Order: sequence, then structure tokens, then C-alpha cells
Amino acid sequence: MTAPRTIGQFTTVAQHEVRELLRSPAHVLLWIAFTALLVFSAYAGRERVAAARADLALIEELDQRTLDENRERLVTGLAEGATFAERLYADPHWIGLRHGARHALLPELGSGALAAEDDVLAADAVLVTSAALELARGETTTTNPTLVGAGALDPAFVLAWLLPLVVLAFCYGALTEERERGTAVLLFATPVPVGTLLLGKLLPRLVLLGTPAAVVAGAVAATSQDPDALLRAASTAGAVLVFTGVWVAAAALVNVGRAGSASAALLLAGGWLVATIGVPAAADAAWAAVDDGPSAALEVSVEREAKHVAQSERAAVLDDFMADHPELSTRADAAGVASYKRAVWATQDRVEELVAPIAERRDRARAERARFMAMAALLSPVTALERVLDEVAGRGAARRARFEDAVRSHHERWRTWFVERTLAGDRMEPGELDGVPRFRWEDEPSAAVARHVAAPLAALVVHALLLALLAAARRSRFRPLERAADAD
Repeated sequence: MTAPRTIGQFTTVAQHEVRELLRSPAHVLLWIAFTALLVFSAYAGRERVAAARADLALIEELDQRTLDENRERLVTGLAEGATFAERLYADPHWIGLRHGARHALLPELGSGALAAEDDVLAADAVLVTSAALELARGETTTTNPTLVGAGALDPAFVLAWLLPLVVLAFCYGALTEERERGTAVLLFATPVPVGTLLLGKLLPRLVLLGTPAAVVAGAVAATSQDPDALLRAASTAGAVLVFTGVWVAAAALVNVGRAGSASAALLLAGGWLVATIGVPAAADAAWAAVDDGPSAALEVSVEREAKHVAQSERAAVLDDFMADHPELSTRADAAGVASYKRAVWATQDRVEELVAPIAERRDRARAERARFMAMAALLSPVTALERVLDEVAGRGAARRARFEDAVRSHHERWRTWFVERTLAGDRMEPGELDGVPRFRWEDEPSAAVARHVAAPLAALVVHALLLALLAAARRSRFRPLERAADAD
């Protein structure tokens, strides 16, 4: 058959399908409801991001207000006749340890509106002091889609959960209903290949459902004013469109079989359950079986025990010292205060030393989890789409790891800056507060963002191509006169 004739047949079938879909109130209402829900979820996501940014801005404002107040108190502490409590505000030891502490903030991307809602404020705002650094304890399990959107309505829930269901509702009976009504015989009375007929029926559905979803999701990223917003928008729109194609290809595979409409719907619903819940749950179980990372309870226990051991060791040293020098027990001169400060630094060093093994286990488990998630994305299109959304939204494991590394480096600079001045016995001047180390954050370049989304995007393409090839291989088995397997 010549190419122009095949194209003409495809165009005729596609136009007929569009007219039939527009004549169906159920399909029209479902399309309108889904599109409206997606737009509303994008708006809700934008509001959530605005609220998160407001929270981070408030934290930054409070830090600045505290700094201004400490500047005034520092002047008072340097004045003649200042009390002991007032002099503490000019002491670099207490400024670094408590009074001058500031937060290291991870900016919330505008594309964060696409991701599932979660409470990330504790992880995005880390208080940096001269004491031992305490980062938020991250989970070491995979992100199961059953948790996505449990409560708030967000685009991740609409795209990962509802979009496949809408696609399956539109596509499950594309050919099976024709066979059950007896119209398949009329369709094949003319030499129309099964592939052309199926493509003409399903491609309009792909366009009608995938285009608005891709446009809305891409628009959220494109208008976010994030770094590399266009790259994030293109990645999101492409992932959503391919994700829609995965489920259209699954419907094509079922439609060319012997199953009737009811069986086709059940098969597709089962596939949706496996991809959405079964595969991620199995990945969770597999990860739990091999995970050697510490639990949150163990981390808390180790940290508490480390502080107890360090303080006990310090107390024992002080007891021995005071036993040898009882004349110093009632005197708080400069040398005694300096010794106390050195003991505090030594205690903090000891705490970090004792906690280091469990922290290394946690970091290793989280790195292994990130690699495991990269492999799990190959097994389910839902997981792959979620990974794309997470990376575009700035919630990916790589960005989080970079932030924690930056916080650790900043903590070292902060602590070194204050320890040197404390051990030198210096008093801080008001102008020195402006020289205190500040946390600086820069997001990754375009190449890094593209690299993070490449693997899950490739996984989506593989799923779509595999299902499409299977459907193409089975199309020759379609029999318009064959009785449906679940027909009466």
C-alpha cells in the first residue's frame, strides 16, 4: 500500500475519532474535569512554593534582626561598667555558639510547585553555630507513590496517579468496542491495516490528553524564573508527553488481543496498580532488605550517648584538675574562663568524633539509596516521572547532597573563624560582625540538570517504545470477526 493512501486512511480515522470524542458527553466532561484539576493543582503548587519562600524569608529576616540586636548589645558589652551578662555579647565564644548563629538556607525553586508536597523546611534551613553540626535526618527508603498527594492536591499526584487513569478511560475500548458492536467488520471491509486503524484511533487521544498536561506542567517550570527555566520546562513537558504515550501504548497492546472491553479495562487497571503501587512497594521491600543505614532512633540514641560521654570525660578532667588546684574552685579569672572555653570546644570535637561513624553510615546509605532509585526508575514509568519532577523541582538527591556538603563546609569556616578569636582572647568589635562567614549557594549549571533528568527520561522512552513494539508485533493477531474472550 502506498504511503499517501495510508496517510489518507489515517487522517480519515483520526478525524472520525475526534468527532466521536467530541460528541461523547462523558469524554468531554472527563477531559474538562481533568484539565481543570491539573490547572488548579498547578495553582495550589505555586501557592505552596510562595508559602515556603515566605517561611525562608522570615527566617532570614529574623537572622538579620538578631544580628542588628547583637550589634547594639555588643556596643553595650564593650562599654565601661558592663555587667558580666552584657560582656558575653562581645565574647566571640558566645557569639559563635549562640548569639550570632545564622541559618544556611536552600532556596525554594519556583518549579517546586510540580513536586509532591512535603515538609522540607527543617531540611532547607539549617542553623549553623560553633557547636557540632546537626543536619536533618533523611529517610533511607524509596519514595512510594502511595504517599504522593496524600492530603494536598499537587501536580505530582495529578500527573502520576490521575493522568494514567484518564488515559485508560479514553483508550481501553478503542478496538474492542468496535468488535463487540460488530462495526469492526465494516471497518475492515476496506483494506485498512490494523496498525493504521489503531494509530488513527489512539493518536488523537494521546494529543488530546498529553498536550494539555504537558503544556500546563511545562508552563509551571517555564514561568518559575528559576535558573535554566526553559530546560526545566522542556524536560517536564517532554516527560509528561512520553508518560502519556506509555499508557496509550499499553492500551494499544491490550486492544490488539482477544480480550473484550471489560477484560481490557481490568488488564489496564491491573497494569496501573502494578506500575503505581506494586513496583514502588517491591522496591521499598527490596531496599529494606539490603539497607544497612541507621534508623532515626539509633541516630538520636548515639548522639545522646556521645554528648553524655563527652561531658562525662570533660567533668572527669575538671574534677581531677580542681582536686589538684582547690584554690581555683572559687576564682573565675581570665585564665579560668579561657580554660572553660577550651573545654567546651574539646567537648564539641569529642561529640563529632563519636557521632562520625553513625553519620558516615547514614551518608553512605543515602548515597546507595540514590543509586537504587536510579535503577528503580527503569522498572516503573511512575517512578521515572516522579524522578523527573523531583529533579526539575529541585527536590532531587543530588541537589540535597550538594546543599549538605555546602553546609558542612560553611560550618567549618564558621567554627574556625570563631574558635581562632576565642582562643586568642579577643573581644569582637561591632564592625567585625559584617566579616562573619556567610553562607553562599549556587545552583548547578544546565549540564548538571540535564544529566540528572536524562536517566528517568530515557526510562520513560524505553517503556513507551517497548509497549509500542509489542503492540505492533501483535497487531496481526487481531480478528474483527473473532468472538471476544469475555463476551456472553
